[in-house]
Amino acid sequence: KNDPRSDLVLQLNGLFLQAGLVDSGIALLTKFEPVVKPEERPEITFHLAENYMYQGRMLLARNKYLETVSRYARSGVANDALEKLYLLETCRKDTILLLRLVRCLALRSGEPALCRDSLKSLLTTAAADHAYYYLGQVEQDLGDPAEALAAFSELDRIFPGHNFHHVPLWEAELCIKMGDKKKARGILENLLVRDPASIYAGQAREMLKKL
Repeated sequence: KNDPRSDLVLQLNGLFLQAGLVDSGIALLTKFEPVVKPEERPEITFHLAENYMYQGRMLLARNKYLETVSRYARSGVANDALEKLYLLETCRKDTILLLRLVRCLALRSGEPALCRDSLKSLLTTAAADHAYYYLGQVEQDLGDPAEALAAFSELDRIFPGHNFHHVPLWEAELCIKMGDKKKARGILENLLVRDPASIYAGQAREMLKKL
């Protein structure tokens, strides 16, 4: 109450989620969304959308993701919100599958190993592209760069036209961690050729300079 910083609010929200108290998390974020500093508000709005999604209230989640993208287009969470909108659009005809994937993602912060195993069970479903995408991220969370890179590589192989534009940057970072700078350079150069004007290309250029 005395110091409404977004990091404190989000930490408390995370504790609510781990305890299964999603309603309390939603009430908390709703209360503090208009109170925190303007530059901290995008994170609150985005996580409010996440809470609605974990609760299965997909229309409210969609509206909050759209608000994040439209009001805070330059924020770091805008791309995360776009990815979730893409997920909602992809799975909107199969709400059971969507809820299965959402339940997997809800485990990520508290039980990443269980999240990983749950995502693997979705690799043969219509949501396989999202399952591979999030599996790569969870493997990174678990500190296994080889498995993370394997998941992203399968995503590229099975879904060559996927819209997860951040993946090449992660792949390059993983290659660097594993000591394969030559492969990392090739991934980054391919990204620059394919999409030279994107924000990801700018990040790729910075990474190439460091290499």
